[in-house]
Amino acid sequence: MEYYYQQDKQPVQNETTSSGSLAVASLILGITAFISACCIIAPIPIGAISIILGILSKGNDKKMPVNSKIGIAFSIAGLFLAIAITIYAIVWFVQNPDSEFMRQLMESYYEGYESTY
Repeated sequence: MEYYYQQDKQPVQNETTSSGSLAVASLILGITAFISACCIIAPIPIGAISIILGILSKGNDKKMPVNSKIGIAFSIAGLFLAIAITIYAIVWFVQNPDSEFMRQLMESYYEGYESTY
């Protein structure tokens, strides 16, 4: 963290560096949450941390940095995409219980647990 002195010689912390770092971290985590949306579990904590960092990057300023706005947008999009994929998968499994994929999945499940007993 950088410090500079005002006229009365008291050190004052420069907040632009820390808020800029939080905004960039929010952007990177937001993009990561969006890209990892197909992993279902990963975007939830990554997106939540990105949203928190984006909000914290505002600090005492009236405006939020552009990087944090974009990071928050990517995080929200990643979370919604992960939720949509999860809902689609659940609906597909419920509607197609007799599909070839489900049969193979259940066979491999039973084979894995038969050998342990």
